[in-house]
Amino acid sequence: MFDSDDLPLQNIPVVIKTVETDEGLAITVVNNGTTTLGYYSTGATHIQLFQEVQENGEWTQSNWEWCGYGKSDYELAPSSQVNLFVEFWSPDRQERMLGMFTEKGTKRKGMVLLAVEPGPG
Repeated sequence: MFDSDDLPLQNIPVVIKTVETDEGLAITVVNNGTTTLGYYSTGATHIQLFQEVQENGEWTQSNWEWCGYGKSDYELAPSSQVNLFVEFWSPDRQERMLGMFTEKGTKRKGMVLLAVEPGPG
């Protein structure tokens, strides 16, 4: 996932809208920066997800979409936006989903928080 010579993202995409749908959440992500952002998935409207769950008041890395079958690299150009679909996986625990983005032509990459499942209450 991360190599020792990777650098943190300078151009961090921003979630500007979240809408509940029958298939999960539609997350609108915008690239406000000057570099092209990349992400990996089975289609342009999805992103490889990384799950964290709430345990003892802290977020703990839990699971991720490890299978690479049928996945490709996609790009989000500067001043562009994309709708990405996100589903929560664990009905019995509060979770949040992150996506990995890279900056094209650099060794910069990082996880970006896409959605947090509402907690009990």
